Amino acid sequence: TYGSVIRRLHHARITAPNALGWWSWTAYYSGLNEGAALTNAEYLARNLKSFGYNFFHIDEGYQYARGEYATPDAGLFPHGMAVLEHKVTSLGLVPGVWTAPFEVSERSWVYETHPEWLVHNAKGCPIYIGLGANDTDRLFVLDTTNPDAQKYLRMTYARLVGQWGIRYIKLDFMSETAVEGYYFRPNTTALEAQRIGLKIIRDAVGDKVLLDKDGSPMLNPVGYVDTGRISEDTGHTFAATKEVATGIAAHYYMNRNFFVSDPDAFTVSKQIIPDGEWHESTIPLTLGEAKASIALSAVSGGM
Repeated sequence: TYGSVIRRLHHARITAPNALGWWSWTAYYSGLNEGAALTNAEYLARNLKSFGYNFFHIDEGYQYARGEYATPDAGLFPHGMAVLEHKVTSLGLVPGVWTAPFEVSERSWVYETHPEWLVHNAKGCPIYIGLGANDTDRLFVLDTTNPDAQKYLRMTYARLVGQWGIRYIKLDFMSETAVEGYYFRPNTTALEAQRIGLKIIRDAVGDKVLLDKDGSPMLNPVGYVDTGRISEDTGHTFAATKEVATGIAAHYYMNRNFFVSDPDAFTVSKQIIPDGEWHESTIPLTLGEAKASIALSAVSGGM
């Protein structure tokens, strides 16, 4: 009953397909490059597309820095992302990418040239929220109430869709960026600012592009996103499967009430990840453990 009330009250987007496909993160983490991406896309199209696995999602690592998602890492993708994504589309796949829409790295163009676009504390300093991938970049929060920052956000997502041909975009780390501070628009709360930013992104990409919320306050993105993470990362171990199971099962009511539920990826690989932090595994999955990982996705009722 609660879920259905939320669906009606917040005009939830619930008609998206149950997306099936491949993503890069739990195979390559931030080490994916152009050649490996194309090889996986070709394998997916040749062997799994006929079973419905047609989404091809490139996760974090393709971009130069957080907050600068329209600028690829030239060392990993020397021909640029547009060329690669158009090849993905030509294979009959749906291209997707990862973003953390309101995070800004100190390496990014925004931080270096426009610190006034960031959320500030009472002393006028940008609010530091932690470190990015590989614990290298300090991170800050984009002020989505600043008109110039809004323009930048709009241009970034319009380029991903218009020039790269992206049709599925993950929106990550919105919990970390929901911080109270001093915004360009006075007396704005963190959740209000997030909703403002989400509306800008939705307007920029249009209605036909799927938006997937990852880490975020659960209710805040409803009405703007099509799919949404409902628990923690699944990782590479049976212990991780057990850990996320409670969240996935308990949030069953969100599926097609808040959005299409996203239970994170299932894992069937024998890959060993000795130093992947919470994704760490020192022994390969057994067949039974792989089946449990798949079954957990099914429990969600969604993706």
